[in-house]
Amino acid sequence: MSEMRYMFTRLIRVTERLERAAWKGVPGGALFKCSLCGHRFRAGDKFRGVMCNTKESPYRGGNLLVCEECHNEYDGDDVKIQERRIELEDVDDLDDLDDDDDFEEIEDDSDF
Repeated sequence: MSEMRYMFTRLIRVTERLERAAWKGVPGGALFKCSLCGHRFRAGDKFRGVMCNTKESPYRGGNLLVCEECHNEYDGDDVKIQERRIELEDVDDLDDLDDDDDFEEIEDDSDF
């Protein structure tokens, strides 16, 4: 995948080979999607990687992939993209806490 050598420096076009590749160990491109909006990449789309394993990186959850639209929305700024990902994860954590299905109602028969 020689096209991948530029993945962290500029937008690259998704090929059919990239679309079908295993991402994070999952075959068939099922996890080949934007880390911000969730868009699943298809042949012809453009994307780029955001390297997050440097000392200066605010995000420590692994490298990110972003679609062309999200790249442009954040002016291609790696720090802005990483900060947005952190915001999304914080919201996801709060959403998980609001899920009432995770709690079982207990009747209190005590005489306190």
